[in-house]
Amino acid sequence: MVAFKRLLKNSIYILGFSATLLSFYLTIYNPLTNVSVTIKIILIVLFMLMNFGVAFVLGWPKSNINLNISNKIDLNIYYNDLFNQNGIIVIPVNEYFDTLVDERIISSSTLHGQFIKKVFGGNIEELEFKINKELQKHKEKSIVSRPRGNCKKYELGTTISVNKDGKDYFLVAFTRFNDLNKAESFNFDYQVTLKSLLDFIHINSQGKDINIPLIGAGQSGVNLTKQKLLEYLLFSIQIHDCFTVSGRTNIVLNKGLKDIIDLNRIKDLYSI
Repeated sequence: MVAFKRLLKNSIYILGFSATLLSFYLTIYNPLTNVSVTIKIILIVLFMLMNFGVAFVLGWPKSNINLNISNKIDLNIYYNDLFNQNGIIVIPVNEYFDTLVDERIISSSTLHGQFIKKVFGGNIEELEFKINKELQKHKEKSIVSRPRGNCKKYELGTTISVNKDGKDYFLVAFTRFNDLNKAESFNFDYQVTLKSLLDFIHINSQGKDINIPLIGAGQSGVNLTKQKLLEYLLFSIQIHDCFTVSGRTNIVLNKGLKDIIDLNRIKDLYSI
């Protein structure tokens, strides 16, 4: 759908522009005075096909782009499996840093759940040990009574580093639980969380590549479209005063977002 809309839009723009130039040319030189109607129709059809061809080439949906969003950041956006990337991988988790994948506390379809299953193979004891060790550096927001899951709640934006088999994962508290035990995050929370995450990356990336998913695109309920989420993530990185990463900064998108996100539009926005 995104590709079709862009193709249609480009076709209209290119056709309008080229038709205007052609009309000026014909008005001045009028080279088709003695040409038959049949030839004129053929030329019109060829003209239309040429315009649609150019629009098709320009509008073909990009699967990866590179952006120079600041003097400090060279950023790549592409579709791939987040867990197959080299370098540090950012994982959004809930405010309790839970490890129980039971489709209630943590869904196996979320990045949080996939991280526990894929990276730690469901080894909850090892993961909890590493998480608790890192969380000792942070003061909990409160301690609550919960029938399932962890009881210590941390401020949204709290970020810790967990290492597994020589690979670093930055876990960032992104969602809170409401009274119905449903994970959620509001637009204001999103801004605060991104600021804290970028601060942590700036200090702790140590020259490694950073791989960031489209945070908020899952089940958190952020009231923004996937396209707007990506644009806001880029804007947050761009305006962060001291965000510097020696390695590459990658935003890795789920392949299922190809029909929703328009990378051509993103490239246009940052080509101005």
